[in-house]
This record gives sequence, C-alpha cells and structure tokens, in this order.
Amino acid sequence: MHLWELRKIDFQYFFFNRNCGYMVSKLLELIINERFIEDNNFLYAPIETFNILIKHPSKIEKIIYHPSAQQNIYAFYDGLKLEEKITINTMMDSVENITLFQKNVSKMREIKLLDFLLEFYTYKLQNIDKSSSEYMKARQEKHIILLQRFKFPVETYSKKLPKNKRPITDTNKPTIFQLGLKKYKKNDVLEISYSPFSIEDIGYNTYFGDRLTLLETQLELKKNNISLIKLDLIKIRRFKDRRVFF
Repeated sequence: MHLWELRKIDFQYFFFNRNCGYMVSKLLELIINERFIEDNNFLYAPIETFNILIKHPSKIEKIIYHPSAQQNIYAFYDGLKLEEKITINTMMDSVENITLFQKNVSKMREIKLLDFLLEFYTYKLQNIDKSSSEYMKARQEKHIILLQRFKFPVETYSKKLPKNKRPITDTNKPTIFQLGLKKYKKNDVLEISYSPFSIEDIGYNTYFGDRLTLLETQLELKKNNISLIKLDLIKIRRFKDRRVFF
C-alpha cells in the first residue's frame, strides 16, 4: 500500500548517495521493521542494499536470478548454429528477406528463428522513442514477422538460456584496500591504495570489464617521506558489449 502511495512521487536523485538503491533500502526497512541505513553515509552504492540484507539472513528465504530480456536474447543467439545466425543477419538487413526462410530452412527451424526475431523486436521497440520514424519502421517489421509466425502452430524446441549468476549476496564489498612493497633505487617503498567504492576489473562483482571507481587514493612511503601518487575523484570505463552483430 505504501508503494502504491509513492507511485507518482518524485525524489531528488543523487548518484553517489540518495539513489535508487537507497530508496529501495528505505522501503525494505518497513518490511524488516529494523533501521539499517545510517543517514550520514557519504556513499551508498545500490549493491549496499544486498550487503545489508546479508546481515539479516533470517529475512532471506530464497535468492532467484531473473535474467534480463537482453541476456535472454544474447543466450538465444549464442545457442543458434552458424547457418541460423547467417540467416538472422540476412534478415536484419531487410525483413523482406523473410522469403529466404521458405527456401533454406526447415519448418521447425523457421519457427525457432521467427520466435527469436519476435523476441528481439519486442525488446528493441521498448528501447526506441515511440515518436521516432525508427520506431514506426521497427513496428512494421515486427508486424511482417508476426504475420509469418501466425502461419505455424505453437512448437516446443530447445534454446540456450542465460547461465545462472552467482548470488549477489556472495559478492565482495565494493571497497578496495591494497598494500604492496616494491624496490625503487635500492630503497624499499611501501604502497597504499584505497577506494571507498569500486566495481573492480576482476573479482565477484566485476561487470564485463567495466569499471567505476570513486576517490581512489594511492600513497608511497619512503623512509620518512610520504608522497601522494594518485587521487582520482571518479574513474569510469565502459565497454560496448556487442554479443550480436546487428
């Protein structure tokens, strides 16, 4: 009922603190009936919601991974044979190539590829501005595919599904502290590196090579001297993940 009351309420959004994860956590406080968010937190990453829930294991009955529509499409495509992928790629050049199905593929394979195309176009239409010409074009193309699919009955077939991900409650916290020792001009140098929040390059909470690091600080200690080597307020790296070729 409280969620229903909030459906049209706007919140001031802060990327590093009062973000989506913070607001979800505030709602969970109502369910758990315990206060577990400190108002003076400088940083509150969305993953902190899960780190807090780990402290309340009795409140967690089951953890289920629900793959996104995008991950379902990637897995479906990965499970296709090479000739099926070639047919799909040809179809993406022009939906009018749908006649190639009748010439080159069996009935069962045509049903499978049409289902893939419908799944893809359903996802695509959700991510396009509805007032754009691109949206109208994609909608017409989906209509052509749908009419072709109506010619066949419902069929069951095997398709590749996304791999079940490790529960997010098993990930390490997004805080990094590193300590190292190196030689520099015959002297021992102690290196200290710290970041209060970092999505790492490696580890359980990595995200396909992407990185988000805040306030990464690196110090060097040489005898009686301390040097600030690096201070990155924010560091972002984003790779475009092209799992399909259209």
